[in-house]
Amino acid sequence: MFGYRVLGFGSGGAAAPPVEVDYLVIGGGGGGGQTQAGGGGAGGMRSSFPGGTKLEMAQATPYTITVGTGGNGGGVGSPDASTAGGDSTLAVETTISSTGGGQAPGAAGAPGGSGGGAGPYPAAGGSGNAGGYSPPEGNPGGTNSTPYSPSSAGMGGGGAGAAGANGGPGARGGGNGAANSITGSSVTYAGGGGGGDHPGEGGPATGGTGGGGQAPNTPGTDGLGGGGGGGDNSPNAGTPGGNGKIFIRIPAAAGIAAPNVTIAPGSNSVSTLSPSGDILCSFAVTGTVQIG
Repeated sequence: MFGYRVLGFGSGGAAAPPVEVDYLVIGGGGGGGQTQAGGGGAGGMRSSFPGGTKLEMAQATPYTITVGTGGNGGGVGSPDASTAGGDSTLAVETTISSTGGGQAPGAAGAPGGSGGGAGPYPAAGGSGNAGGYSPPEGNPGGTNSTPYSPSSAGMGGGGAGAAGANGGPGARGGGNGAANSITGSSVTYAGGGGGGDHPGEGGPATGGTGGGGQAPNTPGTDGLGGGGGGGDNSPNAGTPGGNGKIFIRIPAAAGIAAPNVTIAPGSNSVSTLSPSGDILCSFAVTGTVQIG
């Protein structure tokens, strides 16, 4: 019957009812490309908080939580070795996934939760919202429409709140992320990485708010799913994207106390929010969670 599970073996009892929870799921950021390349796209961002459709979690049932890691930045040499960020997945009664950010391998940006920025040649930025979700999990990377020259630059990676910049050497910042207050405070997540440049001809490119890496030399921020900054001409390595993050918020009305929530491994955590009394489960790495 809907709403609870019947125990077998003649017990005649009923399992505790499922608990409705809110969530925030951030994918890993994509790596920035090498040599005047685009910035990495931010990891996808999906949330029910506040006011969205909650998820059900059965009690006394262990669930696996997968946190996507940031993609590699493009190393020096050929071919570019930048990689996409990893997907983050909250697999409870209904599975919620956020796609890892797209990388920026020097030509067209790759698709992802948010797309990687185009490189120094005329090319499109990677498309965002690779999971096809509504509302979308992210935005495209910046597109380069300028013919190549020695001073050409890469474009910004997309962020959860905005596309990557595509205005040429002077405007190639990563797309801004989006704010969420599931933790009790407003935090901005999933900013895109800035596009790389020819040194001295455009200057550093800012990463998007929410952990996007500045180009050059700044990786995306772990726990925010930011895209990595693209590499300049010299030094020309791109930087990695930031790891993703997952939060589960259990309302105080469910009557669940923090000691009755089991989380592993120890680098993940559970706490009680004040003044709401809601329980917040925070996942920085892949692990498990069980209520009751």
